[in-house]
Amino acid sequence: MKITDMKREIKFRGKRVDNGEWIYGYYYQGREQSYILTTKAPHEKESSGLQPFKPYPVIPESVGQFTGLLDKNGKEIFESDVLNKKTTFEDNMADKRFQPATQINVGFENGCFIDKNTGMPLYDKMRTISSFNVKVWTNYELIGNELENPDLL
Repeated sequence: MKITDMKREIKFRGKRVDNGEWIYGYYYQGREQSYILTTKAPHEKESSGLQPFKPYPVIPESVGQFTGLLDKNGKEIFESDVLNKKTTFEDNMADKRFQPATQINVGFENGCFIDKNTGMPLYDKMRTISSFNVKVWTNYELIGNELENPDLL
């Protein structure tokens, strides 16, 4: 992973009520429904037919905020995502013998993105797994999210 910019984009994602697809943009909580306001879905081109800033109803439990971080493949990391660090024998085995599991379940608590497994702030959790800061942001891969892949938990 890498830190993109301290002026990170504040955005959210949620699963659309009508078709179950993920949609990305601004979050709005109405009286009876949660919405994502967006210009387009990430997999759709500009001519996708989605209307700019139209409120798309989403499943409230599916809404998650962007952390401002990217995984090793450049994918955006949101709340409820599950990350894993692939390890090999060539990695520093002395460090790994004493480290907790390398899976991270991203959550948000007390104004901070955390690893829900340990309650540690996301940055601190990732830093403890590797003693080399350059590796911290490059070894984690997004492997799914707990809403679509509950078996990952």
